[in-house]
Amino acid sequence: MTVSERMERSAAWRALDAAWVWLVPAIGAVLCALGDSPAFLFKVLFSGVL
Repeated sequence: MTVSERMERSAAWRALDAAWVWLVPAIGAVLCALGDSPAFLFKVLFSGVL
């Protein structure tokens, strides 16, 4: 594997990681709000993602 291939692959993983860190807590916040869940459950979800 060449250096440029590794860099491209690394950039794709960074984008996936960024999406994971922002998308999952956002979905969790919406579900907690709609499901009338306590804020503690959202904090547990957020800390689990991090």
